[in-house]
Amino acid sequence: MEAPLSNSPTRLGLRHQHQSQRHWLCLKYEILQMLQARQPGRHRQHVFRRRPDGLRRAAIYVASKHGVIGLTRNAALECAAKIFRVNAVCPAVVETAMADRAFADPQVSKRVLAMHPLGRFGKPSEIAEAVLWLCSDKSSS
Repeated sequence: MEAPLSNSPTRLGLRHQHQSQRHWLCLKYEILQMLQARQPGRHRQHVFRRRPDGLRRAAIYVASKHGVIGLTRNAALECAAKIFRVNAVCPAVVETAMADRAFADPQVSKRVLAMHPLGRFGKPSEIAEAVLWLCSDKSSS
């Protein structure tokens, strides 16, 4: 669990800064490759977000996610005229081994599930289907 903003360790801020920088660098060089190839392309960012409106004790985490989403939105606007699409996939909690460990406590799991409109965690196959659709020609019509 992260700390309140006033007590956030510097290393935590640096970790999220590096995370945002990795997204930017990947996006930058993928766009350069697509421009050199002169072919339409697709790029997607995978951004895990706990909540779109913020989360207590997770200011640095939320800020880094908002940064990636802002970067993705701007890249989408810049690249639209060049015939490539840039999207962000922002699932909530997905059933994975990591989620199993993080939400092993039934009380924690119940509290987190209460924040999900579906009342359940997402499945990896659901995320994969969404990404495949975004990468298909169907998503641009």
